[in-house]
Amino acid sequence: SDQISGLSAAQLSTLDSAELALFSTDEIAAISSKAVSGLASEALAGLTTDKVEALTKAQIASFSSAQLGSLSSDQLDTFSSDELKAISTKALAGLDVADLSTDSLALLSKTQVAAFSSAQFAALSTDQVTALTADQIAGLSSAQLATLDSAELALFSTDEIAAISVKSIAGLASEALGGLDSTHLDALTDKQLQAMNNGQVEAIIAAYKVV
Repeated sequence: SDQISGLSAAQLSTLDSAELALFSTDEIAAISSKAVSGLASEALAGLTTDKVEALTKAQIASFSSAQLGSLSSDQLDTFSSDELKAISTKALAGLDVADLSTDSLALLSKTQVAAFSSAQFAALSTDQVTALTADQIAGLSSAQLATLDSAELALFSTDEIAAISVKSIAGLASEALGGLDSTHLDALTDKQLQAMNNGQVEAIIAAYKVV
């Protein structure tokens, strides 16, 4: 382990999947957080789940987007709450959101979810959208909210509807708002309504007439 901890990023970069697989769990944990960036994505992708589970919070915090993106859903499932929260927003750019379980998604911070690109946010499944917390929803950008259709927005609880930022709420499609039922519409706050554009307000008025 002492020898492993002394390896540089350049030295680790020479390891292929078969060679990294020879490391014990203790040796995986011993890799310097400064040097872990040298591990090839292909080598990381080949690790068994018990080896991935041996990774430390500091190592995971140093992952690049390519390294994070190389991990499978089974590998990501081994991350603890603290390890998930340690993932940098830059690394999240490499994440295939389909590989993230609903439990893991719900453990991410508001800042991390806000760092998802519009394409990543649009790729969330209905189960994943349902798993979002009110705190995470409060941090969503207008571009992220713009990807939601009426069925997806209806998955938000009333508390989550009320949590949408007044700075971002103008991003919601009028059609998405217009598809909400009266319970969801009633959850909108005065400040949210004041921040909406004319098209959104008209869609809400029309929706109330329907319900």
